[in-house]
Amino acid sequence: FLTSQSNVSAVFLYMFSNYSSLNGSIRWFNKKPIIGGRQNLWQGFNTPEQLAAKLNSYSRDPTSPDSYSLIPVHVWSMTYDDIVKCVSFLDNGVEVVLPEEFVDRITRSVQDPDLAVTWSEYLIDFLVWTLDLFS
Repeated sequence: FLTSQSNVSAVFLYMFSNYSSLNGSIRWFNKKPIIGGRQNLWQGFNTPEQLAAKLNSYSRDPTSPDSYSLIPVHVWSMTYDDIVKCVSFLDNGVEVVLPEEFVDRITRSVQDPDLAVTWSEYLIDFLVWTLDLFS
């Protein structure tokens, strides 16, 4: 699995056709987070204003997984200017960080990475997680 590679610190997991269908869920395997997209910046999903309003409403507790949002940006329907516009609507205290910092904050604050599960437990959890998406 990807998380067994020493040069992989996390996995960003997007499902086909709706990259945020995992609703920002975070699962752990090999002491590394597997992070699903939370909201899309994508025509038909969210405008920059709508996305900013949702991000502003989320928790800001650094120990809560609900405080972290991986945002896939659809490059064929959104532009750099749309990203800048979205960021301009964010409240103070809502930060945009690079992927490495994002993963570092989650790894340090959200869950003790020593609580990693076995492969079979992870596989069962992942299958249940995936089936929930389609039910």
